[in-house]
Amino acid sequence: MSSTQPDPPTTDAPPGDSGVTDCRRDERAVSYALGFVVVFSVAVAGTLALFVAGVDLLSDVDRDGAIAAGEANVDVVHSEISDMVAQGDERRELQLELVDTQVRLTDSQAVQLRLESDDVALGGVEYGTRALHYEIPSHDTTFVYALGHVYRVDQRGDGSALSEQPPVFDVSDRQTRLVVPVLTGSTAGGPSEVGVTGTGERELVALRSGSRGSLTRTGTGGANASAAGVDTISGTLTIGGVTYPSVWVTALETTGFDDVQVGTEGTTVTGAFESDRLTLQQADIAFALGGGPSS
Repeated sequence: MSSTQPDPPTTDAPPGDSGVTDCRRDERAVSYALGFVVVFSVAVAGTLALFVAGVDLLSDVDRDGAIAAGEANVDVVHSEISDMVAQGDERRELQLELVDTQVRLTDSQAVQLRLESDDVALGGVEYGTRALHYEIPSHDTTFVYALGHVYRVDQRGDGSALSEQPPVFDVSDRQTRLVVPVLTGSTAGGPSEVGVTGTGERELVALRSGSRGSLTRTGTGGANASAAGVDTISGTLTIGGVTYPSVWVTALETTGFDDVQVGTEGTTVTGAFESDRLTLQQADIAFALGGGPSS
């Protein structure tokens, strides 16, 4: 007896369905391709963003390191030269750690100091000094040292300047004390101009040139500063030839001068003082280079 076997299921698509299936397959393929492009684009964009951020971060780190080194070096110049003048020393050796830096003296007397008083014996005293520039060209930053004052100029933006270290001026009712280093240039036995460029350890030697100047004036009350009606020493200090008057305003106000004003042309800053005693310590300072560069 024979049995009839059921027909196997057919796999043939109904008429007209083949084109639909192929179309769906094409759509899935396009979707996969678009997905890959999107994912790949996001990955590339993310990688580029991380790369740019990394470059910016490294640039900021380099800049911060160079500026920190600059601040440390000009602090050495500020403290050593001021102390040299105050102590009357003949020589100081300044050890500098340069980072992509140029150190140079200006070609001429860039800044002037004029001290005027109603004291007949004193009259007026005036000095002109060069300035020491500590430049970081790759980051458009310059530290300037003049008359014992350190300020920083950022040339990347609007050229703004910031007072970093005030001059060694101390003004109070009891005493006005001024320590004035005057930078004259290089030493007679050294190169015609002092200039250091690069990275590494360098030695800058400061030597006193010429005689040391000092003066002291005391009001008519002498040592009895508390006596009623004692005449005081009063006058003005004017800084001339300034390029950034705001930093000198900060310097004079910080050190105790009164009625600090900028001249009409913007190139002078004047402050007033009145004390029982006036002391001025001044010295001409010349520079020479020490040993050769090392890294």
